[in-house]
Amino acid sequence: MPRPTGRPVMALRFARLLGLGALAPFVLLASGFVACGTSGISTSEIPEQKIVIRYFTNEEARRRAEMLAEVNETARAPQKQGVASVDSVRSYVEKLLGTGGVGDEGMERRFPGRVAVLNPHTLDVETIESARRGSVPRDLSADGRRLLFTQTVGRFRQIFEYDFERADVRTITRAPGVHPDACYGSEGRIALVKATVRDERAVATIELTGPGGVGREVISDGPGDYSIACAPDGSAIAWVSQRRRSDHIMVRSPMVGGENRSLGPGRFPAFSPDSQWIVYSQKVGDHWTLYRVRPDGSGRKRVGGAGLDEIHGEFSPDGRLIIYVGDDGFNQNLYLLRFDGTGDRVLLGEGGAQHPIW
Repeated sequence: MPRPTGRPVMALRFARLLGLGALAPFVLLASGFVACGTSGISTSEIPEQKIVIRYFTNEEARRRAEMLAEVNETARAPQKQGVASVDSVRSYVEKLLGTGGVGDEGMERRFPGRVAVLNPHTLDVETIESARRGSVPRDLSADGRRLLFTQTVGRFRQIFEYDFERADVRTITRAPGVHPDACYGSEGRIALVKATVRDERAVATIELTGPGGVGREVISDGPGDYSIACAPDGSAIAWVSQRRRSDHIMVRSPMVGGENRSLGPGRFPAFSPDSQWIVYSQKVGDHWTLYRVRPDGSGRKRVGGAGLDEIHGEFSPDGRLIIYVGDDGFNQNLYLLRFDGTGDRVLLGEGGAQHPIW
């Protein structure tokens, strides 16, 4: 059966190409593209569980897009939020260490966004005030009560945990080293990325704590490992490893004591709720496109292809939908697909969003 054309997604992109910018979502709503289109995903298909995102207001999203356009004009080379920053592991780690990416660093400083909770039905957005501006959500606990996120301490990112019931924050990592990403493992373990400098060379590796978060073991060789995801059942961990300027998705199964093996090229891995699938982004032509694959490497299938860069994919709590960030080079918004790749739908076209955690 042929894949749907993704009319709502393509229409939003076309509206922005016409120069409508932040007004594009409202124009589409008025024209009926988002409400009906060919998406086929009804509101009843969308789980009620709230989504944690890094959120930018309409004004912030507009200013970020304008600033990115100015940077691109100066550099005469297109850059994309959340994509270009890791085109080389050196630039990625330098950014983590606060020594690179002047244009991007200025944008982050001026328009940092907030960690927020999105209601997928009402589209109401509530910011988490306990997390500093510029914080990035990383993972939710299995019961949805705790959130791992990163925020800047001094010049470097560290990992923190937010408790929704108590509305308080606990520190997970401290210097030395930069810790830009983390996820919940089995038996209270936490997997994390650690970036350091060795012999005047930037190095990023994956570490895994013991039960209850005690102690740490380095489980990857580096030097360019990032973007980790933990299987909900604790059976495996995935991350991205850069080798010869090419990004490969690595899987370690079992999580404790397993062997590391490559699933092939890709970025931004995320596990399904039953831990049986991984969604990720792979470069196809000029765009990053969503794929799915089993942790053992079987069942690989392309599920995206809307003409945008499709990044930060994540499964819905029931595993039937995939939420992702669509990046047109200037704006980032939330979209939905079914697990089989049908039903492109704009979920949040107002403001901007990154790193959805559902």
